[in-house]
Amino acid sequence: MDGERPDTSGDKPVRTHWDMLLERRSMDELEQILQDRLTILRERRGERRSA
Repeated sequence: MDGERPDTSGDKPVRTHWDMLLERRSMDELEQILQDRLTILRERRGERRSA
């Protein structure tokens, strides 16, 4: 009641999960991880990748 009010100006943008991920990984790294995971999932399902 007698203290300072918290800052509610909203000047700081909200950081999303994607924003934080991009701070740790480059787009090239993310693309490679995606391709690796898709390959694993396709193999697990018994699918063959047509090239």
